[in-house]
Formats: sequence, structure tokens, C-alpha cells
Amino acid sequence: MFHYTTYGLNIASELPLPEIPLKTFSGSPDVHIFFGPIPTALEAPRIQGVLYQASPGQFLLHVPGIARYLVSNGDSICIQPLSDSPESDVRLFMLHSVLGALLHQRGLLVLHGSAIHRPGSGAVLFLGNTASGKSTLAAAFVRCGFSLIDDEICV
Repeated sequence: MFHYTTYGLNIASELPLPEIPLKTFSGSPDVHIFFGPIPTALEAPRIQGVLYQASPGQFLLHVPGIARYLVSNGDSICIQPLSDSPESDVRLFMLHSVLGALLHQRGLLVLHGSAIHRPGSGAVLFLGNTASGKSTLAAAFVRCGFSLIDDEICV
């Protein structure tokens, strides 16, 4: 089991997450990430799209050829990798869409964007559709001396 702290949450994970620094914490974790079987559909989804279904307290994401993910009650993420999908691909969706759904279930405002910080000036958040240049713009500011706060999920 790996232990991490991110977004103010203590996380115990069966999936190694090298993108997040390991951190020992005392007490019970706020979030458990584990591997297990996941249904192909929720019983009564309130909303659904091509790759996802959601109902109160549950979010199911199916990424063909990669994994199925089930986020429950803002405190657990179950992952069922598909075929021989690379662990890096499983982590990619876990750290973006799936973690974003968990944070949303916890009542946090989750925005798809990039955030930078300039000492003395505060934070600037870039929001936009996928591939609209948010990360590219943030990277340009980082090259000019700003600090990157976050990219993809801004809470």
C-alpha cells in the first residue's frame, strides 16, 4: 500500500502514483484506491455519456482498452485494468477524470484548467475546452518565472 497526500486528502493506494510524492500520515486515510471487479453499468444512472455514467454518490468511467473506474461516496476509487494496459495509462485517467470526480463528490469545485502563481500577485487560472492551449500558456508563463500551481484539475 502506498500513502500520499494531495488536495488536502490522505490517500492509501494499491496503485503506485509516482506523480504524487509519497507521504506518511497518521490516522485513517480519507481515500482508498484499490483494484477489483467493476460492473459494466450502474443500476440507475442519473446521467450518462459515451464513456461514463453517474448517479448520486457514484461515477463509473469506462476507457476502452485501458480500465474501468468506479468512484464511490467521495472516499473510494476501484480500478479494473483491462487487458494488458500500461500502468501509466491507467494512472493518467485515474489522476485526471477519476480524481476530479472524487473531489466533486466531496463537494469541492473542480475546474478543468491550468493555474500559475506569481509572488505578490496571486494566482491566475486558465480555463477552456480540451486542446485550447491552457497547458501551453501556463508553460510559457513558467518559462518567464511564474510557478505552476496545477494543470488539468484545479480545485
